[in-house]
Amino acid sequence: MSGITGDMLRRWFETVNCSDMYRWWHPRDHEYGVWLTDADYEASTSLVARQGKIHRVKERIGGKMNKLDIFFHDPCVGKDCEVLKTQGVELILSGKVHAHLTLTGRVYAGFFIHTLRVDDTGSTLHSRFTMGKGVHCLDNPNSWSCFFLDTFQWFVKKAMLSEKNAGAMFTHCKEEMF
Repeated sequence: MSGITGDMLRRWFETVNCSDMYRWWHPRDHEYGVWLTDADYEASTSLVARQGKIHRVKERIGGKMNKLDIFFHDPCVGKDCEVLKTQGVELILSGKVHAHLTLTGRVYAGFFIHTLRVDDTGSTLHSRFTMGKGVHCLDNPNSWSCFFLDTFQWFVKKAMLSEKNAGAMFTHCKEEMF
């Protein structure tokens, strides 16, 4: 990502506010993206103000459409992020991901962290995803489908973390950076 700075990427996240802008990031895979917010938040363009807010998106990963709620949070709470800044990290973004599934409703699916490192050779965006750990129902936790999800965690985790899904996520992230 030649020439991209932390301030530039931060500004993009501060200003993306509709599906058209969200599609700019990945025109083929990103279909929909809106912030679920209150009136006070709508007027804000601060990335800090987006902490604790929900970005509802529909995007394709490996050709499969996913409806997700991304809960952005401050990745430095309880952690020493100053050491990362001394190593050239100019931006850190993180969030929890909830997937909307037909049978269960919203399900906690994992979390991510993006770090943008800048050095003499340019910018590198690193993305780390933790998927399948602690998967649980958020809606209708007493339903049969949620009982199945909770009872067969190992199966759900194996399905989420298949080589095919991991490869699709890798490809999606790589395409977002070019």
